[in-house]
Amino acid sequence: MSIKINLQNIHISLLVKFIVGVSLATGIVYYLVFQYINFDYEKVAIGESKTSAQKIAQTYGLRIQAELNGIFHDMRALKQAYSIHNKIPLKNSRTFFDAALQKFAYENSKYISVWDSWEYRFINPNYTKPYGRVKTTFFRKGNYIFNVVDSVNFDGDVETSIYFKIKSNPAEFITEPYFYRLGDTDVLMTSLGCPIMINQQFAGLVGVDIAISDLAAIVDTIKPFEGAFAFLLSQEGTIITHPNRELIGKNFLKLDSVNAVQYNIKQRLNNSELVDYEHLSPTLRKRLYTVFVPFKLAETGQIWSLSISMPLTTIVENVEKHVSETRQTAMLGFVLLLIVTILISIRIIRPLSKTTKALSILAHGDIENVEKLYIHTGDEIESISNSVNKIILGLKQTYQFAEKIRKGDFEAHFTQLSNKDILGTSILEMRNSLVRADKEKQKRKLEEEQKIWISQGLNHFAVVLREDNDNLQKLSANIINNLVEYTHVHSGAIYLIEQSGNERFLQMYASCGFPKERLTQNIIYPNEGPVGRCMLEKETIFMDDVPKDFTAISSGLGRSLPKAILIVPLLVNEEVIGVLEIESLQPIEEHIIRFVETVATPISATISTVRINVKTAKLLHESQIQADELAQQEEEMRQNMEEMQATQEEAAKRESEYMRLIGALSSGVIYVEYDTVGNIIHVNDNLLQLFKLSKDQVVGKKIGSYEFNSREKTENRSKFWEKLANGEIISQEFYSKYLGEEYWLYETYIPIFDPNGEFIKAICIAFDISEEKRKEQKLQKLNAKLERVKMAAEKRKSEIAEDKGHKPHEKRTLEKALENNREFKYIRLNHLNKVYKGDVDKIQHILKVYIETIPKLVEEMRQLLVEQNWELFKSRTTSFKSKMTYLGLGEINNLLKQLEQLAVLEDPDANADPIFDNIIDIWEQTEEEINEILAL
Repeated sequence: MSIKINLQNIHISLLVKFIVGVSLATGIVYYLVFQYINFDYEKVAIGESKTSAQKIAQTYGLRIQAELNGIFHDMRALKQAYSIHNKIPLKNSRTFFDAALQKFAYENSKYISVWDSWEYRFINPNYTKPYGRVKTTFFRKGNYIFNVVDSVNFDGDVETSIYFKIKSNPAEFITEPYFYRLGDTDVLMTSLGCPIMINQQFAGLVGVDIAISDLAAIVDTIKPFEGAFAFLLSQEGTIITHPNRELIGKNFLKLDSVNAVQYNIKQRLNNSELVDYEHLSPTLRKRLYTVFVPFKLAETGQIWSLSISMPLTTIVENVEKHVSETRQTAMLGFVLLLIVTILISIRIIRPLSKTTKALSILAHGDIENVEKLYIHTGDEIESISNSVNKIILGLKQTYQFAEKIRKGDFEAHFTQLSNKDILGTSILEMRNSLVRADKEKQKRKLEEEQKIWISQGLNHFAVVLREDNDNLQKLSANIINNLVEYTHVHSGAIYLIEQSGNERFLQMYASCGFPKERLTQNIIYPNEGPVGRCMLEKETIFMDDVPKDFTAISSGLGRSLPKAILIVPLLVNEEVIGVLEIESLQPIEEHIIRFVETVATPISATISTVRINVKTAKLLHESQIQADELAQQEEEMRQNMEEMQATQEEAAKRESEYMRLIGALSSGVIYVEYDTVGNIIHVNDNLLQLFKLSKDQVVGKKIGSYEFNSREKTENRSKFWEKLANGEIISQEFYSKYLGEEYWLYETYIPIFDPNGEFIKAICIAFDISEEKRKEQKLQKLNAKLERVKMAAEKRKSEIAEDKGHKPHEKRTLEKALENNREFKYIRLNHLNKVYKGDVDKIQHILKVYIETIPKLVEEMRQLLVEQNWELFKSRTTSFKSKMTYLGLGEINNLLKQLEQLAVLEDPDANADPIFDNIIDIWEQTEEEINEILAL
């Protein structure tokens, strides 16, 4: 007897399936993961450690490169100062370059010394040999800067020296590190700098000396792994920094010659290649991984390299320890996962069984007997049970709502399960269709009633508009009273267009139910309130949100704001002739608005007709009165015309005489004509030639706004023209400074009147008195200068008497003046004395140069300002300030700052003449002090 087993009929519990499936899958995954970790983890960890070491070496290499390149950037900036060698006197150049080196050394404490080395033939033009140089060094000692000057290679260049190499092939350089003794300590240093080129020829070097200790501070912080260390090599393999300080200064390529040769380290680093290898350290007795990262130094062609060495045994030990710990943790995790899987499976299966039972009842359509599910698992199963509960609730609500609709209760409330509830949507649509059918029936009935109401209203107003056609006030009152009564509103008014001159406005002709305060507002202008806006826009305005400040309506219950306001324009041929306004304490319905808009058309036509008839009658009466008045005015006008003609003939004769006189005068004097507010309308050639102007530059300008500038200014200008308008002739002296030249004019202003006595223009006759004024100023300055010379001579005599017996007399007196800085009013000699170190000859020479150049520089600056050459003007101002700083002339420097502000603003109308005048006045007195110094 054979037994057949049908596997499809075997039912395995979902709980068993879940536990067995999860456990089996988890076990397989754990096994594969451990195999992969044991196989590849050590290799990956070592590879990542090497990559990390390379990246760290590259990062710190770039940092050290940036540090050294920053020093080369400073050298290039210092080198730029030497580019002005050909622009300053040779005897002053050393002083200038010493000042630059001293300042650079003072501001950069990280440099041990700053120096330059000049080929002597560039310092002394009489020296022609191609060798021999002078080296000037500034170094810091404590808080002070000292300098040393050395003469080198005057017997010939040393062809093996770094200097000769750079001289033969000029380029930026950095030397191999070398030990230098500072105090009691040997310091590892390097020198770097740039060549000085004059006219494409090598003129020397400028550079600095730095200590390597600053770089060691950076390299010593590099410790990416336990037991790892970093060191820095120069191009020739010299160890610059190393944790073992005894190795600093030694050659790495010789210390580790085996690996250096095997891996060709020097050649590869010089080719900017990254070099890395594994090797056994004879001193540490460990297997190490070492990486060298090269980096270039500015434009020197030198390549230094940063190296990191790390023990591989440490990495392997850490990997094995990590794998063992991971394996133990994974086994514990697997057991814990199995327990959690069983517990979760139980919590999942039980709620699903309850849900399955409820769905089975719903499948048989038994909505009344199905019970709500109470599952609170806080997960997707709870969401499933909530969804089933919603289905149960929705089906019960749908059933109850359908029963109410069946009984005729269309107002019953029903809530859909969601926007996708098709059954609920269909039931609601059915209810809504029945409701819409009932509403359509009610709406058609209401529209019929409204049409009848509008038709009756139009017939009623057709009768109203035929009454009182000869009285616009009565007709307006009758219209508004009937409109308020028929539309069942509470108040209203009718406004009609009136015109006064060119101004049109609305005037209230009649009102109904308006309070007293509204009756006083019987005139409304365009765009004034809603009524004025309706007049302007020619459109109906309906307001159902009335502002709180609107006038209240009086009723039997008191005063309150209207709920709605309707304003309709009265139009005839698209032209507004008036406005209708009604206000209601109840909402105004749409059919009332349509009725008012419709009835406004016949109202507009009737009012327009009545106004035309009334106006025609009025005009007829007025025309009869005006005919008599015109006859009388015509006779008066004829008499006035005869008198005016005689007056004009006399005025023309008098004007002709004036013009002949003015023409004769203007040929030898300056002649200008002004209008009544001071604008120039005519000028003769004498003024244009004097100021070198064209007519376009003058005509149309206001008096006092161009080159004329009265010392009394223009604050009394209005009074000035009032006097002319009153017939007063005014004479005055005007002063002007234009293009650096001073002018004085003696002017006489004469007012000109028309035949009716109206002030029409003013003429100015002026004489040029500039030459006399200049002579007066020059004489005053000469007298003042003579007095100062006399005082200086007296002072000189007294000093000679005091210094008898002292030799040499001149030098001792000037030295005394240099020591006593308060001896002069303007000049401060302490700065010159400090710069030239008390050298009397040099100080006298520079003072003579200033006397010759300063006046020319002032005139050049004045001309540059006129030409608006702002860039060159700024350059000259800076040069001028530098010279004044040497002389200690603070007052002139303050004035130069004002000129710099004008240059920054680039204002073409800026008047700098007063500033230049002050500078010239101070300099003239300064020249006297300089001459007094030169005479010492």
